[in-house]
Amino acid sequence: MRITPSLFIALAVPLALAACGDPVDPDKLEEVAAEPTTPSILEAEPGEEEALGETAELEADENVPSLAEVQLALAQCEYEDEVIEATCTTGDNAEQFTCRYKLESDLPETDRELTMAADGTSYSLVEVPEDCPIQ
Repeated sequence: MRITPSLFIALAVPLALAACGDPVDPDKLEEVAAEPTTPSILEAEPGEEEALGETAELEADENVPSLAEVQLALAQCEYEDEVIEATCTTGDNAEQFTCRYKLESDLPETDRELTMAADGTSYSLVEVPEDCPIQ
């Protein structure tokens, strides 16, 4: 294998930078190693992906769905544009909410509406909106 100047630099720079660091106390290494860690998404087993919204706390104030929760519930519609605005109010049933929302490409007079219900730690659509591309 021929070592070119760029390969030499690529190999030498990390070694030179590592040599500049201060030595770490062995006790500190043991302390850090003993701390519990949270598995990252890179460590998850294939097929064990966490579904969106299953573990997140309800984000909205007074248990009214937030923009993020409306976006999450409407993800199944696969709109071409992003939901950029949502305002929800409590309906007749304390667990159901009427939400008005707008997509990125909507004109100011466009009026979209959906009904959501509390579903554990998230919200779900009561029925799929009429304008949802995926029915």
